[in-house]
Amino acid sequence: MKSRNEIVAPGTRARLLEAFVLVGAVVPARACAVASGSPDARPNVVLIVADDMGYSDMVCYGGKDMSTPRLDALAAQGVRLTSGYVSGPICAPARAGLMTGRYQSRFGYEGYSGTVEQQVSQDRGVATSEILLPEFMRRAGYATSVIGKWHLGVNEKYRPTRRGADHFFGFLAGGHDYFEWDQAFEGSDGGPIWRDDEPAEGEGYITEAFTREAVAFIEEERDEPFFLYLAYFNIHAPFQVPDEYLPAREGEPGRERITAPARATIVGMVHALDRGVGEILDALDRARLADDTLVVFVNDNGSPFEPTNAPFSGNKGTLMEGGVRVPFFLRWPGHLEAGARYDRPIIALDLLPTLVALAGGELPSDRAIDGVDVLPFLTGTAHGDPHDALFWRFDDTRAVRSGDLKLHLARDGTTRLYDLAHDLGEKVDLASARPDDVARLRASLEAWTERVANDE
Repeated sequence: MKSRNEIVAPGTRARLLEAFVLVGAVVPARACAVASGSPDARPNVVLIVADDMGYSDMVCYGGKDMSTPRLDALAAQGVRLTSGYVSGPICAPARAGLMTGRYQSRFGYEGYSGTVEQQVSQDRGVATSEILLPEFMRRAGYATSVIGKWHLGVNEKYRPTRRGADHFFGFLAGGHDYFEWDQAFEGSDGGPIWRDDEPAEGEGYITEAFTREAVAFIEEERDEPFFLYLAYFNIHAPFQVPDEYLPAREGEPGRERITAPARATIVGMVHALDRGVGEILDALDRARLADDTLVVFVNDNGSPFEPTNAPFSGNKGTLMEGGVRVPFFLRWPGHLEAGARYDRPIIALDLLPTLVALAGGELPSDRAIDGVDVLPFLTGTAHGDPHDALFWRFDDTRAVRSGDLKLHLARDGTTRLYDLAHDLGEKVDLASARPDDVARLRASLEAWTERVANDE
């Protein structure tokens, strides 16, 4: 019988990677040796980020009113995480953590980024002293493209082409109309669609334009290692989708009947995302790059609609599981075993050190990197939990998960403790019954708070 820390897989143990960096080391990283070990043997990387999807907005995570055949197939072809987390419960902080491999509290980007006017006038963005993932990959010799939603700063110095992207096609703010390419800035959303550093002209559903741009990048860079960061903004508001993606009112075999127009629109937006991911996978197949490409899919935070975060409680903007536990899976044929499931906690911070190691790049020695290279865990060569604990801070609330226990500290001082092994919905507060665990986790959280405040 397998222990709970091992990968659950239908076949034999995944083939071992030939080399990997020491877990958690903040030192130069070594690329995994692949085939000949030449630079061109390094895998391409396609990192796909969805926006505001619920945990059960996908069939492979329990969705019943969705059509996600390409996402489900992608998850089935690699390792599907059941305890995959992001470092923040809203868009901008979660993306900042993913892009730096560092808790965003270290550099003051842990809350709401503000309106576009505030971002411009108050010069808000991820500090330029931070090195972002596209820059790491470019330094390692990869062609780099950022496509889709940025949300890490609007002023010129924060833009993708200043942060490691050879190519950018997308928008800078937190949201956008799905059809109006030249939408004026409105509150926290809007602005033009950019191609590199110039506004782009176009028409049609912008999600589809992002897919076309990604396919073109793959085709153009097929002969050299490339890094593609594709940040779709489906299913973020405003809720818009072409009629062709809307589900049949009477449903289809194996799917529940859909009667609420609002839900039908969201289902259609997920369908559009699914089709776009399928086109990316088809492009890799046509270029004969599928076996040479690591594809990662992750959502940026939980859904704003709590029921679609089932079986968890909470939603976007909270530190409940429904706000920070997300769909998350990785495919790399021949290296990650198809059909595997990994149940221990992994966080999106881990992607940066994992990808930099694969690229043969170097991690900085002058700053803490909070993520770890998780490939040894996903291939079964390392055991135990990748992290002793995971931490969150947002809007004067804090949380820590260690093992299966999760402690919440509310802004009013309320303390709650949950055992996620038996209570995924965080319904049964154990704080009064387990004071020793509360004290231990509180001390861990306080120590982390001090470390990130001093960036140690």
